[in-house]
Amino acid sequence: MKKWWFLVIIIMIISIAKSGQAITLPRSIDKTPNTFLNSNESLTNKRVNSANWESNQEKLENNRNFHLKYVADYLGNKLIEQAEVPKVDLLPEPNPKVFKLLQVQEQVKEKPIQKEKPKPNIIVKPSVYLTFDDGPNHELNQILTILKAKKAKGTFFMIEPQMRHYQDSVKRLVNEGNYPALHSVTHDKNKLYGGSPLNVVNEMEKTRKTLLEITGFDSKLTRAPYGSKPYMKDTFRNVLVQHQMKMWDWNIDTMDWKYQRSNPHQILVNAINGLERVKNKKGPIVILMHVTKGTATVLPQVIDYLYSKGYQCPAYDPSKHVIMNFWNDTRL
Repeated sequence: MKKWWFLVIIIMIISIAKSGQAITLPRSIDKTPNTFLNSNESLTNKRVNSANWESNQEKLENNRNFHLKYVADYLGNKLIEQAEVPKVDLLPEPNPKVFKLLQVQEQVKEKPIQKEKPKPNIIVKPSVYLTFDDGPNHELNQILTILKAKKAKGTFFMIEPQMRHYQDSVKRLVNEGNYPALHSVTHDKNKLYGGSPLNVVNEMEKTRKTLLEITGFDSKLTRAPYGSKPYMKDTFRNVLVQHQMKMWDWNIDTMDWKYQRSNPHQILVNAINGLERVKNKKGPIVILMHVTKGTATVLPQVIDYLYSKGYQCPAYDPSKHVIMNFWNDTRL
């Protein structure tokens, strides 16, 4: 019990010492001066004795307070020196997400606002498709060389037996970005159109497999020999559709098959006149030519003329197929 009171007193002393106040312990109940004075004592003696008593009490209290404050200061300082003060972080560790967000915000503030650069106007040139029938043959390489030099591409409708005979030329054609297409096996209109509607698709399918064997290229684009009209009636076209094939004709005929020997310049004239006739019409522009020596002679001039009019000469792209047949059959 004594130890408990001692600890209480020590705690009180430390608390008051820290606050800088003097310690005043409650004094014992002091009795008043002798209340049993003789009745014959004079009033003056009473007052003198009372004043002396009060003065002595004040001195005693001041003396006691001085010693207690000294003890309190001493003990308080000693306890404070020996106490282990725990380390306290004044600021908690920052939240990584919040810290990162603040960093980003500061970076955004520091970066100057940049105006978006105006996007350049991309002008898409209209296309003219250069198509060549009845190859391959010994003139094909010359035509391929011209196309490469002029940075133009061609679409070649080839006959199956000739592909077998000129396999290297067919491979070059494909490797240089031109498009290989199908033009039958026999090129004989009686065999193709004179019997079953399956005749055309059977020849096209055989040509497709030969092309695939030589180049690994699987083509579904066909051109009916002599054009699709009047030969490719509904029954013939239906079979092509069933085999997921496409069919292209043309809207500019250079007549090179007729003039390639006698007057090659007329091929160029026919190409220019045909372009003037169809340039304002809807749909693709497809020029019909053949793999002949006369065509190869004027082909550079044909391409230069097209470029001068703002056209480009791409190869057929099956992913951007356009309708070009005399029947306007949208399935093909």
